[in-house]
Amino acid sequence: MGTIIAEKLKPALVNAGLITSDVFDAAAAEAGRLGVPLDQVLGDKELVPDQYLGQLVAETMGFKNAKFDAESIPDHVLRIVPDHVAAKMRAAVFAAGDGTVSLAMRNPDDVEFRFLIEKKMGLRVIPFFVTARGFRSILERPPARSRPEPE
Repeated sequence: MGTIIAEKLKPALVNAGLITSDVFDAAAAEAGRLGVPLDQVLGDKELVPDQYLGQLVAETMGFKNAKFDAESIPDHVLRIVPDHVAAKMRAAVFAAGDGTVSLAMRNPDDVEFRFLIEKKMGLRVIPFFVTARGFRSILERPPARSRPEPE
């Protein structure tokens, strides 16, 4: 997450009363020290609820926030982007239909990857921002055959 995004995110989170300025600054420093995105530190430390964090970061970046239940994403949809590619590119399809795929991305500005998926699938990609926690829920989701049947 770039510095400009962090500069826009800080007042949004502080003004909403979700975090103090000092806590935000400490999280930003830790993210820099660890070399990870700021939203990952904010989410992993549960400093800001994931649903608010995702929405604010997405709006700040100019994208929609990916909203999904990882357990309900059909396997054939997840397989559009193979697991090893999803992990490397930090992007996964979470919905498909009507000539489009909805792509949850840690970096929705990655136009090259979006174009590659469009070319491979012949479908229009709609990019969405996804938080680190949301993306991990996709990667850690068990295949349908190993999940218990709903009652």
